[in-house]
Amino acid sequence: MDKVSMSWWGSGAAVNKKLGNASYALWGEGDPLLVDVSGLTAMQLASDGQLSRFKDVLITHVHSDHISGLCELGYARVNREGDWHPPVRVHTGSGAIMDDLIAIMEPMMQNQSRNDGRAFRAKFGDYFEISVGEEINIGGLPPIHLHKTRHAPGMDCYGIHVPDAGLWVSGDSVEVKALPKDTQLAFRDANGPNTKHAVHACVDMLRTLPYADNEITFLYHLGLDWREVDATGFAGKVLPGDVFVLDGEGYKHDKTNTFLYDSHPYDGPR
Repeated sequence: MDKVSMSWWGSGAAVNKKLGNASYALWGEGDPLLVDVSGLTAMQLASDGQLSRFKDVLITHVHSDHISGLCELGYARVNREGDWHPPVRVHTGSGAIMDDLIAIMEPMMQNQSRNDGRAFRAKFGDYFEISVGEEINIGGLPPIHLHKTRHAPGMDCYGIHVPDAGLWVSGDSVEVKALPKDTQLAFRDANGPNTKHAVHACVDMLRTLPYADNEITFLYHLGLDWREVDATGFAGKVLPGDVFVLDGEGYKHDKTNTFLYDSHPYDGPR
């Protein structure tokens, strides 16, 4: 198979100033797929000149740290002259997620203007094409299967599985289950805490899995205490900027552009 690359734009939980919000891109020979996009992720993509690159985005569930950047992604469709570019295709695993997504995002994005200055009420469909289903097929990438997982009560949530590349990602999940056969690289939500009310798995829970699973598993969606998380026995922790390249037989981990979201003091002119 052709190589599949995976780049992480953020790897933290909802409130993590250093790691940003969990979001990654998959790409092969064609257009990339962006998986989840918070406002923070969208700003990082825009600052790197990457925001308008994405024509396909997967939303795994409707928590704000996974969807809020859709506004910026949609607004990037409209250039300064008011002309509208082709819509971004939004993928969800279920109709329930799409219905919730439209109900949340449309009121925030409805006030728009034509290129002659006339106001109009924009619909979700003016910005985005809708695609619902548990398999995603994009040119240049192998089939991407969505697997439903258990997260917050009453909410649909998905992780991804790319069997041809040997890639598996848990998505936001409290579930602890063995990896599919022939997985070469895995990523698991490890935000915790380890309580009966948890909506995320934690490291102690994941340690009950087979050693062979954990040694190819990177931890992500970590909280403010991410530095203190003991990743012994796992492949490591994901940081923003990490790139993984899979060829169906294994993976390479490129840390050349790893970074932390940070604040820098400024005392210049204003």
